[in-house]
Amino acid sequence: MNRETREFITSIDGHSVVMKLWLTERENRPIQRFWASQTKISSDIRPEDIKDEDVKIDITNSPSAILEYYDVLTEAYVYSLDGDTNNICERLKDLRKEEFREVVDFINREIKLEKKTVSETPKTTGDSSISENQI
Repeated sequence: MNRETREFITSIDGHSVVMKLWLTERENRPIQRFWASQTKISSDIRPEDIKDEDVKIDITNSPSAILEYYDVLTEAYVYSLDGDTNNICERLKDLRKEEFREVVDFINREIKLEKKTVSETPKTTGDSSISENQI
């Protein structure tokens, strides 16, 4: 499959990170699965009566959730690191923490231009480190 990509160069050590500009449904499923696993819906609402405003994400009781989100996000979007397509997700974790965060921020800000679905644009409750515009 011919894929549009964008290269991002990290600011500290100058690593080349090539990212996909769009995802297939198969690549997007882990991201959707992550958000679905974090979804809380009041038990007093019947499934057929659920509205968008009834769907809430609360990761304050699961601090490791943000780390899982970073894993599924980078695994889905990053095509190569310094020209190598092998074991990318693990190799990204070997970057300086500031550079890893640059990659995540770049994906959230510049790459995720797809129309967001309900499962990708949850309303968060509590104090979380991700805001709705980063998702």
